[in-house]
Amino acid sequence: EDVSSVVPARFLPGLEAIFAVSATGTKSMVRDQIGALIERYQPDEMIFAGNIHDHGKRLASFEIAAEVMKAL
Repeated sequence: EDVSSVVPARFLPGLEAIFAVSATGTKSMVRDQIGALIERYQPDEMIFAGNIHDHGKRLASFEIAAEVMKAL
C-alpha cells in the first residue's frame, strides 16, 4: 500500500509515471481506470502489457482487459 516504504526514493518518480498509466484491481476498477485513461489521453490504440510470471494469472488479466475494452 505504501510503495515508498519498500522502494528507494530515487525510483519513486519512475514508479509514479508507471502507475499513472496502469490499471489494477477488480474488473469494475480496471474498467474505470482504463476509461479514465482513454478519456484523458484520447489514444488511437491501447497496448497492454503484463509482467505476471504465472501464466494462468497473466491470461486472466488479459481476459479482463479484453472484456473491459469490448465494453468501452
